[in-house]
Amino acid sequence: MSHLQLVGISKTFEKIEAVRNLSLEVGRGEIICILGPSGCGKTTTLRMIAGLEIPTSGTILAGGRDLTRVPARDRNIGLVFQNYALFPHLNVFENVAFGLRARKQDNVTIQKRVHEVLDRVQLGEYDTRAVHALSGGQQQRVALARALAIGPEVLLLDEPLSNLDPTLREDMRDQIRSVIDDLKVTTVFVTHDQGEAFALADRVAIMSEGICRQVGRPDEVYSRPADAFVAKFLGKTNLLSARVTQSANGKSILKLAAGFTLEASVPEHVSDSAYVFVRPENVLIAESGHKASVVSTRFEGPVVEHTVEVAGVRITARQFHHGKRPLAAGDEVHIQIPSGQFHVLDNDAE
Repeated sequence: MSHLQLVGISKTFEKIEAVRNLSLEVGRGEIICILGPSGCGKTTTLRMIAGLEIPTSGTILAGGRDLTRVPARDRNIGLVFQNYALFPHLNVFENVAFGLRARKQDNVTIQKRVHEVLDRVQLGEYDTRAVHALSGGQQQRVALARALAIGPEVLLLDEPLSNLDPTLREDMRDQIRSVIDDLKVTTVFVTHDQGEAFALADRVAIMSEGICRQVGRPDEVYSRPADAFVAKFLGKTNLLSARVTQSANGKSILKLAAGFTLEASVPEHVSDSAYVFVRPENVLIAESGHKASVVSTRFEGPVVEHTVEVAGVRITARQFHHGKRPLAAGDEVHIQIPSGQFHVLDNDAE
């Protein structure tokens, strides 16, 4: 059941349409990520949900209540800013208590609630600590505790891990996910980092130039992108131009080059000009298949990436090397692209 609904929302700044006719539903307790490059409209969308921007058109509902023009202070929404926005003159306890005091809660309720959320974020013994004495990860947890202290109907996170060192991100990612799961709070966060999105979100909404291109589970959008933009944005990929012709058995022949063809069922909307989309990890270097020549090799620790050429078409393959010597430029190999491991996109889809 939908808890948060964005119904055809748009936002225009002068002549720039930052968000265009976005509709999105978030279930109660679900974590959804709005993912996209800088300038795609994701932060504007978050600010509209928070009440910091008013949509030019469309409707925002939470729990059936129309929030579209409700002031931010009356929305019961928790927001964790990218820079945390902690009050430097207040200690940890008072930072977390700020929203409760603004709601004129009594001291007994404030004491109980603040210590409860600090314990949840594993900062129970830091209540009297000055925020400037905390590490980046600890400051982030204080900001999260402050947002959760008010018992928000919706939690919003703006680039939650961007200010942390790479070594801290994985631990913080897991901690944030654990806290949100325990509290079952409906959560929307924005990021440009696909690893962060895939690890934290139940579903991902991918945006480009103000438009939502695809919504789905992380595995769905990664393996079956809706268009060429999504395919290229979500990690390394092979997008190979192909001509589509019909075969006798009802399937289509995808001609990538002379002597280099694949067979597949092609969606009806795809024209005779298409892309064959295949992730590098799904390209197999085998003892039989299409003859190929290794163009280059890149060693990446447990994984090795090979660029090979098949009938003039360059393809990237990535695989675990299991301690074997990586192939070298000029080596002759065979590759296979198994059916079910590639996806056909319309050449005009982007």
